[in-house]
Parts: sequence; C-alpha cells; structure tokens
Amino acid sequence: MPMGLLDKTNPRATRGSVIRWAIFGAVGGPVFVLFVNWAKGKQPVGWIILLLAAIFGAAVYALVEWQLDDEPDEDDEKNTERSER
Repeated sequence: MPMGLLDKTNPRATRGSVIRWAIFGAVGGPVFVLFVNWAKGKQPVGWIILLLAAIFGAAVYALVEWQLDDEPDEDDEKNTERSER
C-alpha cells in the first residue's frame, strides 16, 4: 500500500499539535522572508509575498508535524549504538 502525502505517520500528532506547529510556521515564514530580504539589503517586501510565506510556512510545519515522529525508531537507536563502538 503506497504511503500518501497526507497520511498520518506520526502516532503522537494531534489536531492541537498540528495547529500549534502551523501557527509557528505562519509566523516563521514571513520572519524568514523579512530576514533574507533585510540581509540582502533590498526594498521592503509586499504584503502578498508575506501572506504567501505565511501560508507556505504553515503548510510545511503542519505537514512535518503530521508525518515525522519526534522519537527515533528502535532500529535507529541500535544503529547508533553500533556506530559508537
């Protein structure tokens, strides 16, 4: 069975955690755009670009929370222990 993009693969993800991360992304996206624009010394950014950055940031952060688990798999822990020897 192929895994879809919107399939829930993080067992700890809840509606509240996804919304919380989407809010972080909606704030972080425009802040990132403003920082990059300031670092390059360009003219002020239009509100449409900031709105698109907020939407994109919210979507990416929510999708990451929905799909990626915070805790490593057991296989990852075993591989780490082997590589430390």
